[in-house]
Amino acid sequence: MDQPDVQRVILVLGAGRSGTSAIARGLAALGVELGDHLVRPDPQENPRGYFEDDDLRRINDAVLTVAGSSNMSLNLVSPATFNLPALMPLKDQARSLIRHRYGRCRLWGFKDPRTTLTLPFWQGLLRQDHYQDAYVLAVRNPLSVAASLAGIDAGFDVRRSCIFWLLRNAAALTGSWDRPCVVVNYDALLADPRRQMQRVANSLSLPWTPPVAQAVDTYAAEFLAAHLRHAIHSRQDLQNHPAVPPVVWRAYESLTALADDHLHPTDALIREPWTLIQRELADFAPLLGYCQDLETQLGRHISQIPAVPGTLHRLQHRLKRRLRHWLS
Repeated sequence: MDQPDVQRVILVLGAGRSGTSAIARGLAALGVELGDHLVRPDPQENPRGYFEDDDLRRINDAVLTVAGSSNMSLNLVSPATFNLPALMPLKDQARSLIRHRYGRCRLWGFKDPRTTLTLPFWQGLLRQDHYQDAYVLAVRNPLSVAASLAGIDAGFDVRRSCIFWLLRNAAALTGSWDRPCVVVNYDALLADPRRQMQRVANSLSLPWTPPVAQAVDTYAAEFLAAHLRHAIHSRQDLQNHPAVPPVVWRAYESLTALADDHLHPTDALIREPWTLIQRELADFAPLLGYCQDLETQLGRHISQIPAVPGTLHRLQHRLKRRLRHWLS
């Protein structure tokens, strides 16, 4: 890993609203180059910044469009999708962008929750170009994720959020466990930033020098803010919630074990149940697709509601005009 001619890239994975932005900023403190074309902060959703390369995110959106999916979709993306000829121009575009923007960086990274769905696209490209890829998986209590998502979109109730959370984490974990990967619990990061970032550095063989330690302390003091975390839920809350499927509870427990270093991604106690979860999700893919289609249709109808009063007014005016004409 320490060969001078080898370029390393660290990808931040995880379901949206799981602390991926905070972890990406922490990687910058560890010396990981994130580029200078980042998405602008959103005062409502993410006032401290997303730390996402805007152009790489656009490529992710384009890949998902070709795959018939989207960032918030419940659709599973088939691995065969990433071999479609329609993706070749996007691969060329991504390769050119990476070489231009990060070609001279020995250590760089990017974060975008969409990458959890498009991971095979990036892995094929990066490995073909001889990058050494590694991963940080951000994990957060599904109930906290649900509360955060509901603040953005009222359509995200607990049941939908749990499915969303499970799909993303299953794709992230099973897609990265053959490479260096460390799981970080968002609540633990806020509680002890230095310890968690040191875990990341140790797990991914990143140097922990006095300047790096100082940069991490500055990141903890100036960037991380507990008051920005509006939802906090315990394991007991998750286990007792009537809308949370048991598989989600078990999945969160296993990810927490990884984040606490009680288990390793190579352990059979992790791989066997998550392989089974992936198979079950694949079996339910048609049902998930059907639910997504219904949700899309509902959203289309809802979007037309503001136009209804205007349409009724025009029809009423036309009827009155014709009625006056007829009476005359």
